[in-house]
Amino acid sequence: MSPQKRLFIESEQDAFDALAAQVGGKKVLACALRPELADDPEAAHRWYLECVNPDRRQAFHGSHYLRAAKIGREHGVHDFIDWFADKAGYEFKPKARPSKRTRLLEEYNQLMEEVRKRSEELDRLDDAAALRDGAGGAP
Repeated sequence: MSPQKRLFIESEQDAFDALAAQVGGKKVLACALRPELADDPEAAHRWYLECVNPDRRQAFHGSHYLRAAKIGREHGVHDFIDWFADKAGYEFKPKARPSKRTRLLEEYNQLMEEVRKRSEELDRLDDAAALRDGAGGAP
């Protein structure tokens, strides 16, 4: 059972904490925001608590906001990006995720295009070789 979603998010701390609650806790989120601290969850957790505390000098940077938004997207949790967009004066609308079939079809089409290009390149090489061999060949 997933944790209960927050009804109101009024601050940066609320936004990050709401995301943390949905993705496995503050330590999990802290390690995801700072991958270089993933082998020391306690240090990552301390860093996280410093960043969400408005009385401390430590702060999240742009890359942490971007990672938080991506983490929320991966988990289907949009509270963080909703709060961020609202504070920036935007309306948030998530992109529809393509189906597995759509992704496979796109990959198939890309591969077929690559095959077509390689085939044309081979034809050009064969034509050039035939011209070269024909020009210097028997009478």
